[in-house]
Amino acid sequence: MRSSRHDDGALIAGLGFGGMEALIFALILTWTVVSVTFAPDSLRAQGIDATQTVNGVVGSGALYGVSRLSAIVSHLGFSTLSVLAYRRSVAFLPLAMAAHFAFNASTSQLQALGAFWWVLAMIAWAAVSGLFVVWVRRARWLQRTGSAPTPHATPAFAWPGTPPPPP
Repeated sequence: MRSSRHDDGALIAGLGFGGMEALIFALILTWTVVSVTFAPDSLRAQGIDATQTVNGVVGSGALYGVSRLSAIVSHLGFSTLSVLAYRRSVAFLPLAMAAHFAFNASTSQLQALGAFWWVLAMIAWAAVSGLFVVWVRRARWLQRTGSAPTPHATPAFAWPGTPPPPP
């Protein structure tokens, strides 16, 4: 990661974090399908109707796909903010944390209400994050400058034992 503190590195980190989160959610969904398929009696023993569960899983496949793709795009924006914190100003770090918290809080609260609005909220977050990434890339804020650290690098995010950047 140390050599990837530029615009392409931010994209790769966002794809990695968002993709890993999508993979974890996919494994949870797979576990549900395996439980319904191979152990419906164990679900019934816990008071869970296997037929209703499988219908819910099949019916939510498209929503799941859209929500995970939206989450991946949103993570591109969060990673871009994190790299901006290293390259430009530490002020971007709390902004990245607040944006991720707001993303999780808004979508989970809307999902808890049981409405369809949480998917639209995720799509809106993805649109804003995608536009932000495009804007940062076009403005060349995180363009590679070679192997030397940028003059805006902050010592707070330097690797332990690394000398501070030259003035």
